Amino acid sequence: MTDLVGLDDNGNTQYMVNITLGGEEFTVVLDTGSTDLWVDVRDRNIKLTNSTNITAEEGYALGSAAGTINFAELRVGDYLVPSQAFVAVIQTEDQSVQGMLGMAFDDTSIYEALAQAWGKEAANELGRAFITNLFAQTSPFPTTLTSSSAEKRLTTRLFVFNKSIVSGVPNGKVLAVLDSGFTLPPLPAAAVNAIYSQIPGAVLYNTTSGALNGWIDPCEFAPVNVSFTFAGQEYPIHPLDLFIPWYPTLIIDNGIEKNVTLYKVDL
Repeated sequence: MTDLVGLDDNGNTQYMVNITLGGEEFTVVLDTGSTDLWVDVRDRNIKLTNSTNITAEEGYALGSAAGTINFAELRVGDYLVPSQAFVAVIQTEDQSVQGMLGMAFDDTSIYEALAQAWGKEAANELGRAFITNLFAQTSPFPTTLTSSSAEKRLTTRLFVFNKSIVSGVPNGKVLAVLDSGFTLPPLPAAAVNAIYSQIPGAVLYNTTSGALNGWIDPCEFAPVNVSFTFAGQEYPIHPLDLFIPWYPTLIIDNGIEKNVTLYKVDL
């Protein structure tokens, strides 16, 4: 057994993985920021190990998926779960994929729906996430997750995050959500301001509508070097990944339309 799972990169925004669910093959998003497995079952014939009429809805930063909770054999690479709970989706909103495989732990839509219908004991046994089922059957998997220090370096200036709001995290360390299903890194306003306030010509733009709230930067800005450090390992960020060309409203300077780069942030 090689324990290898092949991943495809979809436009540098999503990681895709091939799975086999109840004899049907799907290419789904691998999402470390959610828990449940859902697939679009329209025009599919999945061989189920069990079925229910219990409904569940998966909501995301953008879009949703809804259907009933069912069970089927799930194979991901060399990993096999004989009867994995999943949402058999028949209704989606702003979802253009065949499904999503959450890699976080339990206590989301499937678990809560089963707990409400059958009780927590049944949910603990039947509503486990894919990753939880792997932990239960595969001893080489780690049993603990450790926190690590995180800091941000901008050119020669160091920004260290404040004490974590999560209880039990040692001083000088913070916890961050590793979410492969979300492309933009939400940061505290202080961290965002520390980055973009150093760019010559950058302006913090605030309006009552909120459509343009954020830092607006000139296109001819000087190179910016930003990196994140996790547990002593530095990860440089490509300069083009720090900005988004976004122009819902024209920027006018002395009657002349200007090209700008906007990094949108909720402050």
